[in-house]
Amino acid sequence: MEFVYVYRDENGEITGSATHAENGEKMSISNPEYVAWSNKVYPPTWEQIRSRRDQLLKETDWAALPDVNFDSKQSWLVYRNKLRNIPQKFKSPEEVVWPEKPNN
Repeated sequence: MEFVYVYRDENGEITGSATHAENGEKMSISNPEYVAWSNKVYPPTWEQIRSRRDQLLKETDWAALPDVNFDSKQSWLVYRNKLRNIPQKFKSPEEVVWPEKPNN
């Protein structure tokens, strides 16, 4: 997992980030608070959204194989369907909410 160091103002709002820092709060780049701040400062493009979506689909191709049989297969198929529908479901890249991967 990748991390950044975030800086906050007196109200506790994130005001900046750095990859290396002697001070600052260490935070995962997947932390929802960091993602929300980052998306405001650096709005994603549809190209970036599709690239991430395609990578997540590739990582879960195994779940769609016909000879794979396990209890949570349907959950994985639903997850993959939600990934495929992202460009049609959201009007802008800033609105995208990524589906959560199934637990098993």
